[in-house]
Amino acid sequence: MKNLLILILALMAYACNGTKSQNKETATIAADSIPHYGGIYAFGDTLQHERAYGKAYIYPENDSTLIFYVFISNGAPSYNSGSIDGKISVHNGKATFRTRFGDAETECVLYFDFRGDTLTIVQKNDECQCGFGNGVYLEDEFSRITSEIPSYFVTITNDKVYFKEWETMGTEDVETPYPGIDSRFIDLFPDLVLGQEHERGKLIPQEMIDEFLPDVPEMFGNDVQSKFYATGKIMDYRGMNLFILDHEGIRENEGTYDNHTDSIRFVLRYNKNNQPVATMTEDGNLPRTIDYIQSRYYGEGGEESLHSYFDQDTTLLSVQQASNFDISTDYQFPLISHKEYRWRIGDEGTIEITKLELSSPFYDRACLKKEKWYTETDEMECQRHYPTIKSQCPLLTFYNNEVSEIRILRFYLKRIGDELFPVFEVSDSEDTIDQYTVGKPDENIQQSDVPSVSSIFKSPVIIKTSDGDVEWFPGKGHIKLKEQ
Repeated sequence: MKNLLILILALMAYACNGTKSQNKETATIAADSIPHYGGIYAFGDTLQHERAYGKAYIYPENDSTLIFYVFISNGAPSYNSGSIDGKISVHNGKATFRTRFGDAETECVLYFDFRGDTLTIVQKNDECQCGFGNGVYLEDEFSRITSEIPSYFVTITNDKVYFKEWETMGTEDVETPYPGIDSRFIDLFPDLVLGQEHERGKLIPQEMIDEFLPDVPEMFGNDVQSKFYATGKIMDYRGMNLFILDHEGIRENEGTYDNHTDSIRFVLRYNKNNQPVATMTEDGNLPRTIDYIQSRYYGEGGEESLHSYFDQDTTLLSVQQASNFDISTDYQFPLISHKEYRWRIGDEGTIEITKLELSSPFYDRACLKKEKWYTETDEMECQRHYPTIKSQCPLLTFYNNEVSEIRILRFYLKRIGDELFPVFEVSDSEDTIDQYTVGKPDENIQQSDVPSVSSIFKSPVIIKTSDGDVEWFPGKGHIKLKEQ
């Protein structure tokens, strides 16, 4: 828990060699209301194939989730080519796709930017981690050639794949050691009412836990007397069935200073055949996939709570509060955060952050003046009380996909004469870009322009200080005192 907040929200399927492209056709389906991203996009010499060309097939699964298939070729004389398909969540016309092929060391990352009838797709770098042919790199602007929704695409190997069946293509259900469920279990769960707080459901009988969820109690500790409640279900959620459970546990002989976690609400994923979804780990294990959406932790390291519910669009709205104490930070005072954000089961990372406030007695100069830390000259002794310039505390790490830049917000106390001053620095991986010193606003540093791009932050990060609210809008603005 030392890092208060960190938000950062293959063996190739084939070798990087050339494969001559095939002609591709598509059938279309009518739709009363066609999502504005859907259709077929293309660039280059799609007829003669003498020059570089490509096509992108976009199939809207719902109003914000798209299934895509992209094919590109260098054209003559090599005809080296590549293709990739996947699922993305689009927000304000932008999306990021990440995947990893086999045991490759780096991810394949693609950035999508929809602007009217233009689609720009950019690969993060030109290495071969996306499985394309030799010298094939995706950084192209596609123009929409039809707004009709494609029903299928044809792969490089000339296989026809229907988008409605895409979820099961090449992803046969992995046999898991966990039992499936039937109507007895399903009927215990009411349909979840979206857009409001979810009430705890009925107690699940122990015999049903033993039959359908024999592995789940172990996740909460063998020394815990567990009870599980059927809070709700969402059927056919992005190709899965979701079951939301509440856990209530009693641990015998629990000491006062032991770590406690309670008020746990979690989601179990099942496929359409009502078999549990599991994820293969690098060491060959196959743990059940669980998403925790509510919990409360308290103990020697501090307190932290997470509270979430499903909105009308099945997006999860979450509030996370944390107060990290000296056992976890080594500091004299706690570091406190309040974060509100949106995310979705099955997506990696956070969709958007609507609020983030940071506070601490460290940020109040009146509080610091009561301490005598400035009389200590030993660097190691100071670090036992507060972060110093040599041991800065990272509060937030933000990676901006659109400009491929990282920004880190750090905090430390700086000694000036006989006083200590809170300092907040924004840097990339190496250099300081912005700096704000509480109590000395005229000495702030702003060394670079901030690109005007969107990010997952929908409002500035607010730091509560004795100067007032200091704000930083990642990807949009410098760190500065908020205007009154």
